[in-house]
Amino acid sequence: MGKLFILYSHHGFFYQHIHNRRILSEKSLENSIDKNWVDIFPSTLTLQEVEIICSVPQFSIFPYGYEDDVIGAESIAWNASHELPQEAMLSMHPKFALQWYFSIIKEDYNLLKNKFPNATFEFSGGKFLQSISIGKGKECHIHLEENTCEFLMLSHKKLVLYNFLEASEEIDFLYFIMFSLKKVHFEISRTRFSIYGNTKLNITFIEELKRFGAKVSIKPEHANGRHFLFN
Repeated sequence: MGKLFILYSHHGFFYQHIHNRRILSEKSLENSIDKNWVDIFPSTLTLQEVEIICSVPQFSIFPYGYEDDVIGAESIAWNASHELPQEAMLSMHPKFALQWYFSIIKEDYNLLKNKFPNATFEFSGGKFLQSISIGKGKECHIHLEENTCEFLMLSHKKLVLYNFLEASEEIDFLYFIMFSLKKVHFEISRTRFSIYGNTKLNITFIEELKRFGAKVSIKPEHANGRHFLFN
């Protein structure tokens, strides 16, 4: 019984098997050429629902209701191409009048779909936007994991910019954020920063950001043990 949440990225996987708000099992796995990695997940006989959240740089954003899925899928490569064949998908968010086209490695998609035929696939940017509390003024919400950084920049509750970066150095995340703030004309001193995710692996980034931004808050890595995207 219960629900299985999987956070998928090019660098690995993290899952939590949750039932009645209790974590039954959880595990992290770095990407491996061993295609038996799907066997680490709980048996489908014990699951009511499976949600796979894809944290990848292959994405594009369109207004909600855009209907040309061919152009939408092709536009993913305009932002970030990948050398391996991809499976394109669509994640719709009418509350914010947005929809994301995104893709993951086709071989990984087939393995996950064969393991969990009824699984739903979501884009991490959309889940991130749904999971935060949005206030007034200018805000920058930053989700950190190992080797990945995604952010949402909002002004008066409207999304101004979303972007995603894969990098091995935390300082690259900082340059990425600062460059983006400048592009959308957000003054650092007047922007509220909220940081989520795996903060323990990104301490240098957080310390450096605090030097530039006075309004920095660190959100709990997990609420009641659950990853903040697993809601």
